[in-house]
Amino acid sequence: MFLKKIIPLCLLPFLSGCFSLFPKPAAPPRIYTLTPKSTFPADLPNVQGLIIVERPHVGADIETEKITVHLTPHKVDYYKQAKWIERAHKMMQNLIVESFENSRKITAIASDAAKLRSDYLLMTELKEFQAESYHNPQETRVHVALNAKLIKMPERKLVTSQNFDQVLVAPSLKMDEIVSTFDKAAGKILKKLVIWTVNSIQKK
Repeated sequence: MFLKKIIPLCLLPFLSGCFSLFPKPAAPPRIYTLTPKSTFPADLPNVQGLIIVERPHVGADIETEKITVHLTPHKVDYYKQAKWIERAHKMMQNLIVESFENSRKITAIASDAAKLRSDYLLMTELKEFQAESYHNPQETRVHVALNAKLIKMPERKLVTSQNFDQVLVAPSLKMDEIVSTFDKAAGKILKKLVIWTVNSIQKK
């Protein structure tokens, strides 16, 4: 009579090169952020007042920390192994505030979280903030578009409004290059936004 040898279940994964009870966890996504603008025309005027920057209004596809990519004009997806440091519209609000601060052309600037009484309110809508891969399969475009409204407070009177739109082609399909292109496109929008706002206040 032969005795059957019993192999403990816990040893089975070590005896097989192609089977594991405990699959490897997926690698965590890389986290990216963008940078504010810090260079502006030397002749940009100094203006007086406190500007409050509202958080940009966005659609559901942008109201996320995921990096959006449009596969077709009507099909939205997200890069699986990358995300923004925070939700895109909150990140853009911080970049707007920091860009105004870097310009040193306005008395004071703050986000709406500060709950301060302001001289002007800057309302924005982030209309486009995505990569686009459907124009050419060999390239990725980055599209950033923003509508801005400058409101005089406390009467809440519209001073002026403006659309800003920027499309740039990433130098490669690598994630780092795509994010770098986001930074350049957003940077161009931020610079134009600061210059437009300051000049609009100065002309008023």
